Amino acid sequence: MRRSIGKVICFAVLWSAAAVGGAWAAEEPPAAPAVAPEQPAPPPAPTIPAPLPPLAASVGAPAYRVITGPLTVEQAVQIAREENRRLRSARADVAEAQAAVSAMRAETRLRVSATAYGTTGTFDNILRSAPGVEPPNLIPVPRSSFGDLNLAAMYPLSTGGALASGVARSEALHQAAGASRAALELTVARQARTDFLAALQADEVVKIYDDWVKAAGENVRVTRERYSVGKVPLFDLLRAQTDLADAIQQLTTARNDREAARVRLITTLGVDLASQPELVASPDAEAPAPGLGEALAAADAHRPELAEAAARVRAEGQSIRRAEAAFRPQVYAMAMQDVQDGRAIDPRGGYTVGVVASLPVLDGGARRADLAQATAANSRAEALREDLRQQIRSEVAQAWLRVNTAEQNVRTSEAARAQAEENYRIAATRYETGKSIIVELLDALTALTRARTNVTNARYDRAIARVELQRVVGK
Repeated sequence: MRRSIGKVICFAVLWSAAAVGGAWAAEEPPAAPAVAPEQPAPPPAPTIPAPLPPLAASVGAPAYRVITGPLTVEQAVQIAREENRRLRSARADVAEAQAAVSAMRAETRLRVSATAYGTTGTFDNILRSAPGVEPPNLIPVPRSSFGDLNLAAMYPLSTGGALASGVARSEALHQAAGASRAALELTVARQARTDFLAALQADEVVKIYDDWVKAAGENVRVTRERYSVGKVPLFDLLRAQTDLADAIQQLTTARNDREAARVRLITTLGVDLASQPELVASPDAEAPAPGLGEALAAADAHRPELAEAAARVRAEGQSIRRAEAAFRPQVYAMAMQDVQDGRAIDPRGGYTVGVVASLPVLDGGARRADLAQATAANSRAEALREDLRQQIRSEVAQAWLRVNTAEQNVRTSEAARAQAEENYRIAATRYETGKSIIVELLDALTALTRARTNVTNARYDRAIARVELQRVVGK
C-alpha cells in the first residue's frame, strides 16, 4: 500500500514539472528575423611606387649616358664594355705599358744630344748638360766669357744583354697588362649578363605575385558573397582576406626587388640612373654543359689570368738576366763635335770619336743583391702562377657542379609546378562544391605560387650558372 502511494506521488511531481516547463517555453520571445552578417573591412589595395628612373631624372641633369628603348643582353654587354670605368682604367694601363716598351727600345738605338753653353765668371769650373738629356756632356769652362756648342752621339755596342732583357721584360709586362684587361672584360661581361638575367628574373617574380594577388582577390570576392548569404562562416572570409594581405605584401616586396635589380644592372653598365631600358629576354640556350675535363682544359687554354701570370713570370725571368748583365762590360760607341769661342781663347772646333767600356769592380755586393732579389721575385711569380691555376681549377669544378645542380633543380621544380597546378584545380573544385574548407583552397594557391616562383628561380639560376661556367673557362 505504501509503495503504491509513493508511485502516485512521483508521477504527480513529474507531471507538474512538465506542465511548468511547457508554460515557460510558451512564454519565450520569438526569434529575431535573420539579417545579413556584418562584412569585415578588406585589406588595402596594393600601391605601385613610382619607378626610380623618373625620380632620378627629376633630381637634375644626368651625370652619365642615358639609355632607353629595347635592350638585349648582348647590347648590355657591349654598353658595359664601352662605359665601365674600370675597363677604361685597364685600357689606360695597357697604353702605359706600351709606352714603357717604346721607352725601353729607345735605349737600344742611336741617341744624339745638342748642348749649348754660355758662361762668364771669376773661377774655372766644370759644367754638365741639363739633367735628363742623353747622352750627357761634361765640359771645363774658363773664368772669362766663354761659349760652346756641343753635339754628342752614343750607341750601345754591347751591354751583356742588359738592354735586350729590359726590352723583353717591358714586353712581358705589356702582355700582362693586356691579359689583365682581357680578364676584366670577361668579368664585366659576366656581371652584365648576370645582372641582366637577375633583372629579368625579378620581372617574372613580380608577374607571378601579381597573379597571386588577383587570384587571392577573387577568392575574397567569392567568399564575401557566400558569407553574405550565410553559406560560409566568418572565419572563411577573414582567412581569405588575410591571404590577400600576405599576397599584397609579397607583391610590394617583389616590386622593390625589381627596382633594386635594375639599379644594379644600370650601375654595372655604367649608365645614368635615369635610364629606362626595356629588357628583351633571349631564348634560354639548351646546349648541354661541357664535361668537367673539357671545362678544365678550356680554362687552362683560355683564362687570361693564367696568361697574365705567365707573362709576369717571364718578366721576372728577364729581370734575372738583366741583373746578370751587370757583371759584364757595358760598351758604347761615342762621338762628339764641339765649337767654342771666348775672350781668352780663339774660335775653334773639332770632333772626338771612340769607344767607352765600363765595368764596376767593387760595388759592396750591390749587384749580387740585385740578382738575389730578382731570383726571389721570379720564384714568387712562379708560385703565384701555380696557386692561381689551382684556384681556377677549383672555380671550374664548383661552377660545373652548380650547372648540373641547376639542371636538376629545373626538372624538379617543373614537375612540382605541374603537381601544384593540379592540386589547386582539385582544391578549387572541392571548395566550390562545399566539400572542403577555405584553408585547403588558400594553401593550394600559396603552394602554386611558390611552385611557379621556384620554376622561375631555377631557370634563371641555371642561366646564371651557365654564364658563370663560361666565365671561369675564359670564354
